[in-house]
Amino acid sequence: MGVPQKATVPSDLELLRDPNTPHVLRAEAVPEFAGLMMFPAMLLGPSVVGIALTGVVDGTSGLRDIFSRMCRVRVTAAQESLWYAVYAAALWLVATIMGMTNGNRLSQRELD
Repeated sequence: MGVPQKATVPSDLELLRDPNTPHVLRAEAVPEFAGLMMFPAMLLGPSVVGIALTGVVDGTSGLRDIFSRMCRVRVTAAQESLWYAVYAAALWLVATIMGMTNGNRLSQRELD
């Protein structure tokens, strides 16, 4: 048996200089390409993993079921008009709130 070696723990400053440390922890801007590549991963990742896990857990019948549910939509005329009313109310609410907040901003000169 060999002699146990003492583990070396890098200091905080050494970690911040390490190129493998994320840019955010090093107080650097994230490169544009990295940000662009992060968006599809965040967008598609949960969907792909959900479909993959459905295939693993439920097999072919589960995949057939999930894809058939994605394509099937049944909406009556009353439900359709209700959704249009909900969308219109949400649009009106967002526009009203944005109009109220943008009009009441104080400039830096007014604060001095």
